[in-house]
Amino acid sequence: MKRDLDRIRGLLIEIEESDNSRFRVKDGQLSGESKGSPWSDFDLHHISLMWEAKLIREARMLGEFPETGEFFTISWDGYEYLDSVRDDGIWAKTKEKLLLVGGSASLDVTKSVAISMITAALA
Repeated sequence: MKRDLDRIRGLLIEIEESDNSRFRVKDGQLSGESKGSPWSDFDLHHISLMWEAKLIREARMLGEFPETGEFFTISWDGYEYLDSVRDDGIWAKTKEKLLLVGGSASLDVTKSVAISMITAALA
């Protein structure tokens, strides 16, 4: 299964916009309420990739949930990445630039390209 940067961005936005920014992986719950349907295999794959990239972390560090590994939230690095790609216009321009190198790149390169777009817009 290919990594989909659009889905990673979408999941981060979805989690951030939820009531309390915590989600459960095992039963597809977001913010302690049912999402309406279980996570797809595609979403679970991308949630796993987000964990590996340290974009999300266990919420147990907040001291609110006793079950280790069950609840997750966006990490500092996740918010840093999301802040760089959140704007739809910046995201579109970032993806356009990435097409010059085949349309895909690492998260670090993607973030750097997005930041360069933000910096240019501020100049």
